[in-house]
Amino acid sequence: MEMKVHAVMRCRYPSGELAEKLLETISPDNEGYVDSKVERSQLISESSSTSLMTMRSTLDDLLACLGTAERVILKDVETEMNKRRE
Repeated sequence: MEMKVHAVMRCRYPSGELAEKLLETISPDNEGYVDSKVERSQLISESSSTSLMTMRSTLDDLLACLGTAERVILKDVETEMNKRRE
């Protein structure tokens, strides 16, 4: 009997615009491994595998990409807000 592992990750953000930017940023790295979409202000990612270790690796990669994308995009937003204050 073949095992099937399925994971769904939902991340809520302050705006749908931010979630869309993150989706655009992470999509190239996860194509073929993770299906992601935005619903309102949530980034929803789904993946399936026949191996628990493969799923773990896929989710580790997804979280690493997402963490980097969040830091970069949020820093850009902060920089833009500071420019507007000057």
